Amino acid sequence: MKRIFVDTGAWYAVVDKKDPDHKQAELYLRQAITIFETTVGNQHPDIAISLANLGSLFHNLKRFDDAEDCYKRALGIREKLQVNNVIDQSLLLELFGSLLLEKKQADLAEPIFKKAIDILESDENLHTHQLKNLLGQYCGILLQLGRDNEQVKSIKYKLEQLESKH
Repeated sequence: MKRIFVDTGAWYAVVDKKDPDHKQAELYLRQAITIFETTVGNQHPDIAISLANLGSLFHNLKRFDDAEDCYKRALGIREKLQVNNVIDQSLLLELFGSLLLEKKQADLAEPIFKKAIDILESDENLHTHQLKNLLGQYCGILLQLGRDNEQVKSIKYKLEQLESKH
């Protein structure tokens, strides 16, 4: 089954198992981005979503440089437009940070995860599951980088507080 459809402005590609390299998915996502750029311009939230989807596809295929380009472009669009969706923004930052970790660039991933945590913590709605996940990853990064124990203790305390609430 091969098809493309729109869901809340984002394009998703569904492909059959006969396409292990996901060439059709890549093609569909690239076409979606081109269509969005033609119809709404190149600085639109829907393009950022499609770029994040394409970046995720590349990330899964270990095409790290392509994934990084997509994530950076998506983040640039979101920042320029000041898109205020806390969950989407923190998830995109988490994807980008995870990519940097996979590329053995923990020093670059650390501020990305910190920014994602700050975004979630600044929101009046508590996003416990996502915040716990980010804090856990951030703690691991700090330990990997040999950062001071006070930072790590502070994060572990936050994690304990979140655990006790749920």
